Amino acid sequence: MPAVNPRVQVTLTSPQHDLLRRLAALQKRSMSAVLSELFETVYPALERVAVVLQAAARAQESQRQGLIESTKQAERDMRPHVAAAMGQMDLLAQEFELAAGPHASAVPEARAARRRTPGPVTRGSARTVKSRRTRGTTPRKRPKSAKRRPGR
Repeated sequence: MPAVNPRVQVTLTSPQHDLLRRLAALQKRSMSAVLSELFETVYPALERVAVVLQAAARAQESQRQGLIESTKQAERDMRPHVAAAMGQMDLLAQEFELAAGPHASAVPEARAARRRTPGPVTRGSARTVKSRRTRGTTPRKRPKSAKRRPGR
């Protein structure tokens, strides 16, 4: 005959099992009855814990959705500015092409560069040193005495 109430199997540590057995013996009840009564005693507190945990889960989800919406809105707001900046870069490139003349060798390269997608931005040392000869900047070189670390 099937049970009226749902059943649960619980694994206890040895000290927990010994205590449950002692309580059942002292009350002349089964261990199941002791656990069931214990659960009924703490049920209102556990119900409140469940409500709080559900509210926390909803709040976390709504916060996550809020962040997603904020990100999408920021992207929508930035889109016209990015398009305007790209347009300005195109105008600047055209000015350079006109200034360089019709037979400049860099013109096809500039056009091809505009069509390519920019590569990923990588982090690294951006330190530069001033060169006396060119009065520009050149990448800093590692001294020959410095040893490379393995794996780099």
